[in-house]
Amino acid sequence: MDRDEIEVKRFLEIEIKINSIIYKAQKLGIAVDLETVKKRCEELESYIYEIKNTLQVEHEIFTPDCIETQKNYLRKKAYSIVESLLYSFKIRRKSDIVCNLFYDLLSNQRDLDSLLLMLSRWGQTRTHPTYLGFGTITSRIILRQPSLQNLRKSNRDLIIPDIGTKLIYIDYGQFEAGILASLSNDKHLIKLYDSDIYSDIAEKVLNNKEDRNEAKIIFYRFIYGDTTLPKNAIDYFHRFKGLQNFKMSIENKVLLNNKVGTVNGNYRRSFDNDISWALSHVIQSTASYIYKSALIKVDQEVKTAQLLIPMHDGTVYQLKQFNFDESKNKIEAIYKDEFKKMCPQLNPIVKIKDSFE
Repeated sequence: MDRDEIEVKRFLEIEIKINSIIYKAQKLGIAVDLETVKKRCEELESYIYEIKNTLQVEHEIFTPDCIETQKNYLRKKAYSIVESLLYSFKIRRKSDIVCNLFYDLLSNQRDLDSLLLMLSRWGQTRTHPTYLGFGTITSRIILRQPSLQNLRKSNRDLIIPDIGTKLIYIDYGQFEAGILASLSNDKHLIKLYDSDIYSDIAEKVLNNKEDRNEAKIIFYRFIYGDTTLPKNAIDYFHRFKGLQNFKMSIENKVLLNNKVGTVNGNYRRSFDNDISWALSHVIQSTASYIYKSALIKVDQEVKTAQLLIPMHDGTVYQLKQFNFDESKNKIEAIYKDEFKKMCPQLNPIVKIKDSFE
């Protein structure tokens, strides 16, 4: 099967079905607690003002919400932009107080924008985000206006179930790390997946096995092609010979063919000699395919489940109370099966919570 045939197959079997599912979800909407939304808006406005005031008074950054000001700070500190401005501040928030302030400013402003959009439909107790089935170059589903995918955990309690239903949040554990282990066929990395790749990074690179969140950031910086990783992090990934060979083969494909994709299509073209994005594209595109396959299977087989919020590696569903446990167990089995189909070397890790908070 050639590249065009693969793309057509994915379009027919995945993308058309996904768009049908998400447009149905968009029409039905999501219940929100409007009184809590109003209160949270006031709190966020006050907190954002405090952050801006701190940046202006203590750090002499007088237009902190200006994009050029944010970029200029990164340039001044010789920090590269990794993935986005928000992510660039996030990965340096522990070592740089100004980056931490910018990260808090941007993430809280994003939440405030989403909450204000909820309130703009005055008197309505539902919000109807715009779902984009092919929202990124890796085909990730995106929710905009409001951007519920990006709500900070402290604001997730705004999403409430309809009467007679309960919420669940299901997500893949070590999703991209597991995909990388499987596609690279690196036996050592596959074995680590069973224990915890991120905990191993935390122990070996950060000297703190409990610092798992920072370890995840190091992993993503690696697959994003961040050349400013500390030497001990670079040395850590060089230990995995299968991973290094896989990364090199993908980068060579870009240099040779000016494009790279997955076994299920979703090719990305290169228009210069930059290959930093190649590994990330393959991993994220594969993740998107697995995730969308799971959404489609749940829609087909669990009729009492309503999709609310797709989160790339996790999902918020609303389930009928009368067969809640049965539906939840079916969804968990489907998510594991779809991951196993693409990554047969793994024993998929899937986590379920009876809440989105």
